[in-house]
Amino acid sequence: MLQNSHARPYAKALMAEAQNTAQDLSRLANDLAALSQWYTHSEEAATYFEHPALGVAQKAQLVTQYLAPSVQPLAAKLLLILLENGRLRLLPAVSEAFQALVNAQAGIVEGQLITAQALDAATQKNLAELLRQKLSATDVRLSNVIDPAVLGGAKIVLGDRVIDATLSHRLGQLEAALVSAG
Repeated sequence: MLQNSHARPYAKALMAEAQNTAQDLSRLANDLAALSQWYTHSEEAATYFEHPALGVAQKAQLVTQYLAPSVQPLAAKLLLILLENGRLRLLPAVSEAFQALVNAQAGIVEGQLITAQALDAATQKNLAELLRQKLSATDVRLSNVIDPAVLGGAKIVLGDRVIDATLSHRLGQLEAALVSAG
């Protein structure tokens, strides 16, 4: 969570700069996602960028020579800023926060649908459509997360909004009511 709060200002600044320079936001988001994937899953990247004997200048040279030509200039600039500030580990969180900003601008809402068992595609589609209408969104994208502790019903998490219609939640409410009654 702390990493996300540190990443958000970088994502917002990147969004502002991208809009000021009329960048393709979708391509920039894809470049950041690819760089993030490479950084988090490449043993060579982790070894190189975390090596204490290598200075910032040497690491920046790698970014400039090998990574910058294959991504949008703003993505490379962000990498260099994170590197210079000693915050390269924030790259995955910045990428995620930037994608959320791009989605919000496009009216796309992403969230989790937490259920005890996997829901069929038609049910997920119907629920997403209901949410799209209720939220006046362009699109609602839900990923179904299976949690046996739910027992029944569903919990929907859309950013900081939570709709909890689970059996476990209802039982908890009943228990609290019984305890307080006496």
